Amino acid sequence: MLNPYDENALEAALRIGELHQSKITATGTGTKLARAVLRKCLTAGADELFLLEGDTLEDLNSYSTSLTLAAAMNKTGKYDLVMRGRMAGDTSAGKETRIA
Repeated sequence: MLNPYDENALEAALRIGELHQSKITATGTGTKLARAVLRKCLTAGADELFLLEGDTLEDLNSYSTSLTLAAAMNKTGKYDLVMRGRMAGDTSAGKETRIA
């Protein structure tokens, strides 16, 4: 299930995308469960998805996850705006993540 914080970020991105005719890419890390969650983003209106999967990603903290996603995004394309949910809805992970 897409958590409420990520849902809000997706909704804001979709609205901005409509105004500026931009492509919306939903990203994530995780397991096969994350695939189902990201697919819901397509249903909501995202244009494409990218998911980083692997056993080594399972035990990353929020900071490491953010750095890993940022590195992957730098290699896969150019993004004008990156939006994310405030934190995980179930564990509150990411609440204290700060990237300079």
